[in-house]
Amino acid sequence: MNLNSYHHYATPEFLKNYWYPLVLSSEVPADKPYSTLLLGDPLVIFRDNNGKAICLHDACPHQGLPLSLGKVKDGNIECAYHGWQFGASGECIKIPCLEDDKLPKSAKCRFAYPTEERLGVIWVFAGLPEM
Repeated sequence: MNLNSYHHYATPEFLKNYWYPLVLSSEVPADKPYSTLLLGDPLVIFRDNNGKAICLHDACPHQGLPLSLGKVKDGNIECAYHGWQFGASGECIKIPCLEDDKLPKSAKCRFAYPTEERLGVIWVFAGLPEM
């Protein structure tokens, strides 16, 4: 049995409703995305223009390529495949071949995780925002 796929589909809900320390703050630079897993789910952590840590599901909704293979551009994460850019909320904010007012509303990351930086550690909440 593949443990990664097992965790992804069978993680009990009670394990998701906690804050998890994922990475030391010093390991997430301003100019590069950081890839990690939380309860078997792929995550990408990057910093916005103000230096705030942002955590999204690590897959571009367009073709599924890990966003962590892309780059941080103007405080957003840019997919390495077609250059789609995503902001802190996981919403797509730029598609190179479209005008900004023509972006499809469905173009967003699967999850944007609540993220806090405390005591030199980046913490991510894996549960529902209302918990």
